Amino acid sequence: MNTGNYIYLYCITKEQPKLDTLEALADGLYLIPGNNLYATVCNVSKNEFDEENLKHNLRDLEWLKSHAQRHEIIIEGIMKEISVIPSKFATVFFNEQNLQSFLEKYAGDLKEKLDYLENKQEWGIKIYFDHEKLTPSILLENEMILAIDNQINAASPGKAYFLQKKKTGLKAKAVEDGIVRYRKVFLELLQNFCVQTKINEITPRQFTGRDEDMILNVAFLIEDDMVPKFIKQLNAFVSESEFTAFGFHFESSGPWPPYNFSQLTER
Repeated sequence: MNTGNYIYLYCITKEQPKLDTLEALADGLYLIPGNNLYATVCNVSKNEFDEENLKHNLRDLEWLKSHAQRHEIIIEGIMKEISVIPSKFATVFFNEQNLQSFLEKYAGDLKEKLDYLENKQEWGIKIYFDHEKLTPSILLENEMILAIDNQINAASPGKAYFLQKKKTGLKAKAVEDGIVRYRKVFLELLQNFCVQTKINEITPRQFTGRDEDMILNVAFLIEDDMVPKFIKQLNAFVSESEFTAFGFHFESSGPWPPYNFSQLTER
C-alpha cells in the first residue's frame, strides 16, 4: 500500500455492498472486511487529509463541496440496499490494519447498531415562524395583557408608564410561552410515528438565509412502514389554515444516512 495514503471511511455494513451500482463514483472504492463487517473505503492523499492540510482544505468551499457531495452520494447509494453506519466526513485511518482493529474491537456494538437501524429511515424537520404573524394571535389570547391594557387606559400618566413597561415584559413572555406550546404540539404529534428523536440546535437566521426564525430542528428515526403516516401528519400541518395564518413554515428532508442515531454511545 502507498505510504502516502490514508484509508478514508465512508460507512460500515453487515452485508457486502454492491459498489458497482454507484457508477462513476465507484472508481477507487473498495471493501475492507473484518469480523463479518464491511467497511467501504478509498485511498486518499495525506497531502489533503492530514490534520494540518485538512484544516486548510475545509476553508476551501470548492474543495469542501466536491468532497462532501461524493461522501454523501456514496453513502446514500449504499443505504438504498442495506443498513449503514455512516462515518463523519473526512474520517480517515492510517492504514488497513488500524481500520480492521477498529472493526474487531467494536464488532459487537457495530452489529447491534446495524440491527437496530435496519428497516428504519432518518428524516429531518425544521420549523420556522413569522414573528409578525404569530405575535398578534398569541397576544389576543392573553387575558393578562388584555387586563393591563384596561389598566393603562384608566391610569395616570406616571402609573401608565410603569404599566406599559410591565406590559412589554408580559408580551415577551407570552410570545415565548406560545412558541414553546406550539413547538411541543408539533414535536409530540410527529413523535407518534418514530422510534427515536434527536433535537438539534436551532440554526440562527443569518445562517439559514430565511426571514423567519427557526423554532425546531429535529431528526426522527422512523420505521419504513411508518414513513407515509409521518409524511401525512407533516402535510396536515402544512395545510392547516391556523398554522399557515400564524406564519409557520415546515421544511422536511430525508431519508438521510442515520448520522443522528448511529453513534455507538447512543441507544
